[in-house]
Amino acid sequence: MEYDFIYDNLPLSGFGLTLCRFDTASMETVSAGSQISFELGTVPGREKRNFIDRVYQEAITAVFQAAKVENGVAGELTPPELSALMRWLNRRDRFCRFKLLREGYERLYTYASFNVSKIEVSGRVVGLELSMSTLYPYLLEEQPPLTCDVPAAGLTLALTDNSDEIGHIYPCLEIHCRSEGDFTLFNSREGRTTCIRGCKNGEIITIDGENLIIHSSDPQHRIQDDFNYIFPRIVNSFTNRENQLTAAGIDCTITLRWSQIRKVGF
Repeated sequence: MEYDFIYDNLPLSGFGLTLCRFDTASMETVSAGSQISFELGTVPGREKRNFIDRVYQEAITAVFQAAKVENGVAGELTPPELSALMRWLNRRDRFCRFKLLREGYERLYTYASFNVSKIEVSGRVVGLELSMSTLYPYLLEEQPPLTCDVPAAGLTLALTDNSDEIGHIYPCLEIHCRSEGDFTLFNSREGRTTCIRGCKNGEIITIDGENLIIHSSDPQHRIQDDFNYIFPRIVNSFTNRENQLTAAGIDCTITLRWSQIRKVGF
């Protein structure tokens, strides 16, 4: 079965290659990530161990094979083609966004880099083996942005957190202010209130939930002094995925962007 992927906004097929498997008789086992390591402790005189902390033991890894396939035959890769592929895939500068173009994975992505090995037959390079390392122990599912016009009197939004991970997600929030005043965003599930004082008409305020950074388009607004540093969250428990967020305080348009966690591997 043949697949394609997009890496750093470029498709593998754009380089004339497709994902394939050279040895159909063999099978391989690759990590699906989400391997959790638990830290446990004991109390003297008791056999039961106590839960202290937990971490994901490893990120997702996977191995792909790729080739120029014509009529079921792998064509030779030239040195200039290899050079372009190595420059694209074997990145030392950063981990780039990766999306596998496969049924069921249309909205799933991660951030990855590759180690690349050549597959040779009689001294001819006929394919590549791509060993992928990622930043996350799971995949992310991008949600459609949610944009709403909010009156100063307030607006309540109902959101469902369908993440495979019990806990919380910090979304990215963009606020286009159309009046002056103090903006608040309250999540009734946790009783948490995000507050930004001194908002100005025409100002655009951005909260980066992934890196927990706030920024204002108005250089005169000392946003760091007017923010209570309670970043908005979308939460879920095992039995309850519903959230109610109430935005209020100023006339504005807000846009929420977030990605849910998917523990499906590749």
